[in-house]
Amino acid sequence: MNKTVLIIDTDKTMMDLMKSTLEFQDFSVIAITDPAKAKKTIKSEAVDIVIADIMISNVDMIKFAKAIRKKCPVIMTGIKDLLSNERRSLFCENIPFLQKPLSPNTLSDKVRELVS
Repeated sequence: MNKTVLIIDTDKTMMDLMKSTLEFQDFSVIAITDPAKAKKTIKSEAVDIVIADIMISNVDMIKFAKAIRKKCPVIMTGIKDLLSNERRSLFCENIPFLQKPLSPNTLSDKVRELVS
């Protein structure tokens, strides 16, 4: 498919699962734990879509997603139910949210949908 996915997640196990799922589907994957490094990567690499965990400490990940959405589609993930203001914010920006644990099929289907 030759599309590049950037994954931002501090949970190494979850990041490895998403990475292997997407690589199996012929995506090129960059996996990063630090949002600051991710911003630099987005500026310097050709990234087609970003998958970011909503629960990264000390970072407003919804604000982060809104900012990078100007360059490419974003999927937010998380292990919690969203608060109503978080849900409203993602909905208004048309940013999909996938609750963890992620189904490999759901993940790859959503990524394919957004990069096609």
